[in-house]
Amino acid sequence: MQKIDDADHQRFDNPGAAPRGDSLRDYLIKVALTLVLIVGALKVALPDLSELKKIEKNEIFRLFALSLVQNPRVLWKLSEMEESRQNYEIAISYMDTAMGLIELHSIDAETTKRYQVRLKFLQDKAKGG
Repeated sequence: MQKIDDADHQRFDNPGAAPRGDSLRDYLIKVALTLVLIVGALKVALPDLSELKKIEKNEIFRLFALSLVQNPRVLWKLSEMEESRQNYEIAISYMDTAMGLIELHSIDAETTKRYQVRLKFLQDKAKGG
């Protein structure tokens, strides 16, 4: 029969104790390998940032993102930002979306009129007026 030494007894008595061959060096190697695997998985899973810039300029993506915005005031602010960049077409699309939300939720006539005036202002400005 095989004799069990004191180190084996200690391992059986305390299952949380580290096995005999483990050392700080082995632990650091395992941590490093784990980090490399995590970074590699993230690199594969996450898209390239340059691809995100291309998607951002895509009209379909922009319209989809706009459909997620449910606050006409946010759309007003976005239109102001685009107006300051002289992107009147995009500013008009923001205000048009805001008008759709206002009509959908039957907001009071005064607010509706204010949004209509802004939309008309942007349309006139886009025409060069």
